[in-house]
Amino acid sequence: MLMVMVNLSEGSTTPQTEQVVAQVEDYLLTEESATVDSTFATLGFGFGGSGQNTAMIFVKLKDFDDREDDELAASAVATRATTHFSGLRAGQVMFRQPLAIPGLGNTSGFSMELVDYGNTGRDALIAAAEEIEALANQDGRLQNVDVSGVESEGVLKLIIDQQKAESFGVSVSEVNSILSTIFAGSSVNDFDMNGSLRPVIVMADAVYRMQPEGIEGWYLCHRNHRQLRNERSQKRAEISEKSDCILGAAMKSGR
Repeated sequence: MLMVMVNLSEGSTTPQTEQVVAQVEDYLLTEESATVDSTFATLGFGFGGSGQNTAMIFVKLKDFDDREDDELAASAVATRATTHFSGLRAGQVMFRQPLAIPGLGNTSGFSMELVDYGNTGRDALIAAAEEIEALANQDGRLQNVDVSGVESEGVLKLIIDQQKAESFGVSVSEVNSILSTIFAGSSVNDFDMNGSLRPVIVMADAVYRMQPEGIEGWYLCHRNHRQLRNERSQKRAEISEKSDCILGAAMKSGR
């Protein structure tokens, strides 16, 4: 068995990660078909953290009797695959063998943790970790040394003027609710599919939630059924007869 850790650059989306995963699986199932039996991939999950730019691929190898040649060993496949994807510009693809003794770690070899006891900050900690990684990879007794973790991601900070919102007849909870629906989705109903109940999730289409300016096209209904216009975008939305509706040109139901 082999495990493949995919870690793309900061801000990479799930479709981009999926494309890299497809490239890795295609390579393993074609170029290494004499050794690889099948692959199974999970998006958004990794030993170093979770996010749209991470993925794991679990590689099932053929029986030992079918690959007695040293070139068909798991370590040989990992070495060739690592070399093949070493020039990938989108991010890192790391091939690892599982630990020989279950319960002592995630991959073969050894691991260590670097602790910032001096409180020098995250940047200094990362710089120290990268320096250790570079020195370790220069040691002929070690190979495939890497820093495990997810890169920092950009954060959008929204400051809500509570007094102004309340003066418009909109509660802060309503503002938080529409923001949650836009970015994370909300369950609004259930439907039957082959005897199984499936949720209906409503959230913003990707093009209207991937950039900060996308939030300017969203509107809330006034508790007296009057329209609230976004002062920056100067756009208008239709007025609904229900006070609890969420309006906006970007609202689409998810599948």
